[in-house]
Amino acid sequence: MILLYSIILLICVNTSVQRTDNQAFYAQSKDDECGSHCYKIVKPLLQYVASVREKESRYDELLAKVKILELSLRHKEETLKDKQIQIEMLMEQYKAYKENEAIKAELIYEKNNKILELETRIKQYELYKKIELLELANNTQNKENNNEVLKKSNDETTVKTDLMEVEENRHKLQKLVENPQTNFPIDNYLSVDCLGKRYNVYLLKMSGIDRFSPVCDPSVSVSGWTVVQRRRDGSENFNRNWDDYRAGFGDLHGDFFLGLENLHRLTKTSDHELYIHMEDFQNETRYAYYKHFKIGDESQAYQIADLGEYSGDAGDSLSSHKQIAFSTPDRSTDGCAQIFKSGWWFNSNCYICNLNGAYVTQNVDNSKAIEWRTWHFKPLKFVQMMIRKKDN
Repeated sequence: MILLYSIILLICVNTSVQRTDNQAFYAQSKDDECGSHCYKIVKPLLQYVASVREKESRYDELLAKVKILELSLRHKEETLKDKQIQIEMLMEQYKAYKENEAIKAELIYEKNNKILELETRIKQYELYKKIELLELANNTQNKENNNEVLKKSNDETTVKTDLMEVEENRHKLQKLVENPQTNFPIDNYLSVDCLGKRYNVYLLKMSGIDRFSPVCDPSVSVSGWTVVQRRRDGSENFNRNWDDYRAGFGDLHGDFFLGLENLHRLTKTSDHELYIHMEDFQNETRYAYYKHFKIGDESQAYQIADLGEYSGDAGDSLSSHKQIAFSTPDRSTDGCAQIFKSGWWFNSNCYICNLNGAYVTQNVDNSKAIEWRTWHFKPLKFVQMMIRKKDN
């Protein structure tokens, strides 16, 4: 039985092999028959595929080059930024050098003026002595011979020459005093504002104002801010008369007030903005910003002519003082300046803010001290008023 199954299985396998061989032969013959026709159709497709592969290869190469160029461009941009920073630093150093040179030149100029003045005085003294000797000789009765007379004549000629020299030097000195800019144009080298300045005291020349030295402070915001008032430790007395507030007073490195006349001239020549930085004894800080700050002239008692729009987080305490004349203890119509011992733009209620009040360290309400009442009624530890020229 087993033998019979084996014979049948062998016959089936053999038949299958023969059939497979026949099918393979038939397929091969069909391929041979259509080979020439099929190749004509497939060839363009093969060429297209080859072209696509070549373009992909070129694309990959170009992409790699683009990446290399991008890296190179970034490197060059970083290098350019470094160069720009170096240029800015060099420009800043150059400006500082120019300012220092200008200050040195001004000091030399003043020194030369003093030397010329002293030389003139010395010359005058010598001449007075010579004149005294000549007068003494004229009054002397004992003239021995003509040589003495000749000597006297020579002395008189010398005195006349020296007198002419003195008058010439005096004329030069007067010319230097009356027209200093014609001899040394220092104003051409001075900055007109605090723009680009680090925190320090600088010699500036602004339109309508003689050369003066304000404090520049870029620490609060961007550069350009000129400090016009500061209270930080009570080292300066702000209970002062009209003349002091008009001219300004204090230590530029400590507590000070720039002066009402300077404020008027600064804000008259160009539009300015006002920034007030405040800190209380809880070490909390606030600020008030006014878009257009302007002070009137002395005939208007230096009133706050304009403040512009307010912004900040301290509240608007200053707008109620707009169009109010400045008053001091010796020039006050309502008595507020005497009561609060300071000069300020006191309104009908005396004040909503008073940044020139007494410096009080007790943290209590209504202390008649430095206050900004839209924030709170307690005294302030630090205040700094700053102005900056607007770009328009």
